[in-house]
Amino acid sequence: MSESSSADLLSFTKLGESNYPTWEYDMHAALQVKKLWRLTSGNESKPSSPPEKVELWEEKAEQAAGLIYQKLEHGMQILVQKYMDDPIKMWGELEKMQHQDNPASRFIAYDQFFSITKKEDESLTALTARVEDALHKMHNSRNSALTLKDFEDELAAVALVRALPMEYSSFRSALLLLTNFDFKTVKDAFLQEQKNRQPRAADSALALSSALKVSSPAKPSSQSIVCEFCDIKGHTEAQCFKRRDARESILKQRKEKREKGKERANAAQQETSASASASVQSAEFAGNASTHDYTNPHSPLLSDAGSDWIVDTGA
Repeated sequence: MSESSSADLLSFTKLGESNYPTWEYDMHAALQVKKLWRLTSGNESKPSSPPEKVELWEEKAEQAAGLIYQKLEHGMQILVQKYMDDPIKMWGELEKMQHQDNPASRFIAYDQFFSITKKEDESLTALTARVEDALHKMHNSRNSALTLKDFEDELAAVALVRALPMEYSSFRSALLLLTNFDFKTVKDAFLQEQKNRQPRAADSALALSSALKVSSPAKPSSQSIVCEFCDIKGHTEAQCFKRRDARESILKQRKEKREKGKERANAAQQETSASASASVQSAEFAGNASTHDYTNPHSPLLSDAGSDWIVDTGA
């Protein structure tokens, strides 16, 4: 077979965590074309002699193991590295991991099956193929002895677990570790979890109440309060009547002082005004006297004197 034909033969997707059914068919076909399937499946036993046949068988075994390993994703390769020289054990280990009969593997298969929706650009044919692939995974995850009643119970259990929100993630993981994954077992686990959560909810409420009390200090009793003004118990300084009376007395005294001060200021102002008026009148009189010209025949003084003077006629 040419290198290009061999590459085309191995062009399918590597085995990951969720594509075992399709990978199994593709890998099976590739090993058949390479004439390595009979050895890988265990139908071609290793000869004991002659040496040439033993060596040929070992070469085919190495080739089969190498092809299988190349078509595994890194996470899957780690799981089978110890079987690098034994394709029979490598194939068996991969098959065992994918067909584990436990609640976790069955739940994942059921969950993937019921979560299928048509993609935007997906054809109906491709959608049908995905459903068939998921159905095959679900079939592989179940025990072959599972009855219809058992299947219905498991579906009910799956419905309960799928309905749990993220806050129940720990409880959900614990359910998948159950030995019996049926409706009755899961239902009993739900009831027990509900009982376990009720005390925790009450404790949380009590803790919250205590925290609020701590953050909001209680008001002291009236008997423990002492007034800082009068040193008497039973009231605060803001409620003290003596403090109020003293304050009112001080304010009254200040008011009286202000009123007396105003009266003295008014009296002083009146005295100052009277003195100023008298000084002005004196100054005016003195000014008038000093400004008369006695040589002026029209001087008031001369007029007055002339009126009083009697001319002596000599009679």
